[in-house]
Amino acid sequence: MRGAIQPPPLSVHEAKIRSFSRFCASCTPPSGESESAAGSPSESLSNTGDRRTDDSPLPDQLEAPVSQLGRRFRVIVHNDEVTPMDFVVRILTGVHRLGVEHAIEVMLEAHHADSAWVSSFGLEEAEFRVQQSHHLARNYSYPLTFTIESE
Repeated sequence: MRGAIQPPPLSVHEAKIRSFSRFCASCTPPSGESESAAGSPSESLSNTGDRRTDDSPLPDQLEAPVSQLGRRFRVIVHNDEVTPMDFVVRILTGVHRLGVEHAIEVMLEAHHADSAWVSSFGLEEAEFRVQQSHHLARNYSYPLTFTIESE
């Protein structure tokens, strides 16, 4: 159909959630019930009670896999002699969602010390914000650089 709007592709995070929900016992209807019969999750829980089977482990017995997802990463802005200070502040307030006063402090620290800590995020979020910052800076032909380091 011409002019039909296509839904955006799933983000990596959404795809992981959907693939996990296929295997999550609490996200699937009990045996013998279809998803349409189960209704909303809150409705189906009130009708069926606890969906945990006797042999499934309790939440405190589950072992969380060691991965990069739980770790925090620092986003660092680096000074350069080309990028205007007001542009750096706009990136810090727009992409990194800092308040104006805090963004000015971070920009000045980077200006005097050659780099400054902006904020800390999970790996995926940190990579996304750095990518967005670099994209905007390159669109205006500025060499503004952000890096990510582990906390």
